[in-house]
Amino acid sequence: MTAHVLIFDVKHPLGKLAYDLGLHINAEFVPYSQSRSFKANHTFHDYNLNWKVSLTKDTRPIISCDYSAGMGHCPSYKYIERLTNDYVSVIKAECELGVRHRRCPLAPDRKHPILPDANGVLNSLVMDADVLDYSTFEAWALELDFDPDSRKAEAIYRECLIHALSLRNGVRDENLQRLKTAAQDF
Repeated sequence: MTAHVLIFDVKHPLGKLAYDLGLHINAEFVPYSQSRSFKANHTFHDYNLNWKVSLTKDTRPIISCDYSAGMGHCPSYKYIERLTNDYVSVIKAECELGVRHRRCPLAPDRKHPILPDANGVLNSLVMDADVLDYSTFEAWALELDFDPDSRKAEAIYRECLIHALSLRNGVRDENLQRLKTAAQDF
């Protein structure tokens, strides 16, 4: 797969600030069958789009992590009201191949990769950085309606903490606060 440079929408304060700070995001598509979202006994509603994203400041790496978007982000999803086997197959193919299809699972349009929104990716990373505002895992879990006795929730907390610390170290604390402020209206 090929990594694609995502372009920030500088009309939004978050995208403008990211551009001003010299931030860049690359995204490489990950087929659903190879993603962390994959479920062995999956149904149609389990399908989603997945990427490995990398955030850099100028040329210095900050974070590399997984990023997912629901099947509603598939270009063919707008035809979901026609939930025929063909459209179900098209959405599955888009989630597996990462390219738009022409209303037929056998007609991938390789010139049009499905890419995440750069502002959306950065917003997600900034929201995850809110983990730094909690003194304990339990406080974070209760605020976000996770079970504080769950090992899975604790694993999510630790992953968010690693990403938050990487983001803060990569852009400095004052710029992380500026990103949080800009992301409030996203």
